Amino acid sequence: MTFHDLPENLRQTPLDTPALRADAVDLFLDLRDRADDSLLIGFCDEAHRLIAPVVIAGVEWRDEAARRRSFLARLAEAGVSNGAAGVVVGLSSFRLITPPLAELWRREAAAAFGAEGIELLGLCVAGRHRVVEVEASSPSALATAEPVEVVAAAARIAAAAA
Repeated sequence: MTFHDLPENLRQTPLDTPALRADAVDLFLDLRDRADDSLLIGFCDEAHRLIAPVVIAGVEWRDEAARRRSFLARLAEAGVSNGAAGVVVGLSSFRLITPPLAELWRREAAAAFGAEGIELLGLCVAGRHRVVEVEASSPSALATAEPVEVVAAAARIAAAAA
């Protein structure tokens, strides 16, 4: 997505669909950000309109759980300070962010922001050429899913990192 592709009323457009969230992540995480393993936090108001995007470079996606949770909790507190009611999260890297790792970040972001009353609207993974949203899933959903569905979901996320 480029700035020329944006709707004229972007500031009034709710990020209510996976396609819009992926476009926003694509827009705010350029190739340099993706090469730097950057995280996008897009704070949104109660109507799911973007308030402010924040990009943090040099995130260690495979960091230990306690550090990751503490990091996300501090970001959630910043959201409260900025009056956020919702958040769109983007993970980016030129290296592979595996489906289990992306799902882990999605679950932990939902917990951290949810604890502060901020709804996780979506989490996307941005690779070199593509952005995909990580769909909410539970271990039981993965356990009962057809192997083809699990492989297809993994392929979509892996393609985003390619």
